[in-house]
Amino acid sequence: MPVQRGDPGGQGVHRAQLRAVLAARDALRAEAGRLATEITAQRELLVAREHELRQQRDDLRTLRADLRERLTTEPRQASAPSAEPAEPGHADPIA
Repeated sequence: MPVQRGDPGGQGVHRAQLRAVLAARDALRAEAGRLATEITAQRELLVAREHELRQQRDDLRTLRADLRERLTTEPRQASAPSAEPAEPGHADPIA
């Protein structure tokens, strides 16, 4: 029977390839975990920002309603005429 040298059947090559594939898989899993964490953090920031914007919208609606109420209930005061003369050919914007 002849003596075989080296790697009969190429088992060492297959094991090296398997180790490389497993290392790549582990790296991809780690990256996926990092990305999932980042996505979760960004989602939480967006939810907080959405809450802030909704609160600002509600505040603006309240202010608008208050202003409308004031405009309809308070008597209007006559504006003082402009101290500057109107430009020739233009109507006085206050009049």
